[in-house]
Amino acid sequence: MKIEDYKNVTDRIEIREECRKEIINMSIEKNKSKHKWSKKTFIPVIAAAIVGCTAITAAFADDVISVFSKEKAKQEITAEVADGTEYKVNKGNQLNYDILEDHAESLSEECDTNGLKVKAESIFCDGENLTVIFTAENNNPDIENNYHIFAKGVRVDIGGKSFSDIDNMCLPWIDLIRDYEGASAYTGTFQMHIPENLRFTDTTDIKIHIGVYESADVWENGNILDYYEYCRENNIDYRQDPQGAEKYYSQFNAGGDFLLKVTPDMSANKINDTIYKDEEIGIEICQVKSTPYCLSIKYKNSSEMSLAMLVYDENGNQLELNLANQGEYDGNYQTHNFSSTDSKAITVQFVDKNSENLDVVCSFEIPLD
Repeated sequence: MKIEDYKNVTDRIEIREECRKEIINMSIEKNKSKHKWSKKTFIPVIAAAIVGCTAITAAFADDVISVFSKEKAKQEITAEVADGTEYKVNKGNQLNYDILEDHAESLSEECDTNGLKVKAESIFCDGENLTVIFTAENNNPDIENNYHIFAKGVRVDIGGKSFSDIDNMCLPWIDLIRDYEGASAYTGTFQMHIPENLRFTDTTDIKIHIGVYESADVWENGNILDYYEYCRENNIDYRQDPQGAEKYYSQFNAGGDFLLKVTPDMSANKINDTIYKDEEIGIEICQVKSTPYCLSIKYKNSSEMSLAMLVYDENGNQLELNLANQGEYDGNYQTHNFSSTDSKAITVQFVDKNSENLDVVCSFEIPLD
């Protein structure tokens, strides 16, 4: 059992204390040489400052980097702390964009909001989860091209029923990250778990409403540390807009709506309903589902031990927990979502968090074919 594998799972989105003085600009410079962004990726369009959406025809040039490649590259951006260790900046996003690209549908739904042109580029729904990749171009001369653009006041309407970002079970939110330092172009992925009572199998109208966009440099110049500390001390969800943290933001004056027709694609879904048990330890896995969006494991933990779950593909590579959409608890069974895989089998391990070497107390080999 590797200690580092456990840390990769348990080290959540909160910034570690040792990162306090060293952060981010160095990581962007480091990764610019690794990922050469084309400056032709986005064509700026100056438009009236209106709130509205327009369906347009998507056009792609040969030298344009796909939104999937850009999002994949941002998963690799790291910051180096004082002791030389690297820290993932965009660690909350654990989607497998190589697999997702083969199944997602292209979109061309666009909103122009006070100089911010936002476009829904790609969509995928596996029946239980929805993900949309957005791009943005900031043409507002009064708002700097900061590292992040957050979409706040997000509400999703599915078949006439809606929920918002104050719904703790779903918490839809959008974080657009600048494509490279000095750019006015942004890319980000929206993820959400669809509540069971709102799921659908046929083509369905979905509206994603954005209340307001805010530009922030919270990942730069050390500000992220102060912001997270403020949220921790005041028990505030960092994805909301906490009173007292406005100094980190520049706000666009309005939001907008994206009107999408969504058809679930479950053709690549694989489900293993075999029950795997270790009665002595108190672990029962009742379902493993593999989709292009994620690998989900539904299980019950009645153990008196303090256990953590680790998942590996058939080559021994660890599958990361999807921090942006971790799963759900139905009062009896817990579901955890991990990055998707094309592996034909996985290994699921439960380790004792209180043991000195994080001992594996039970392990299951589970086929996916």
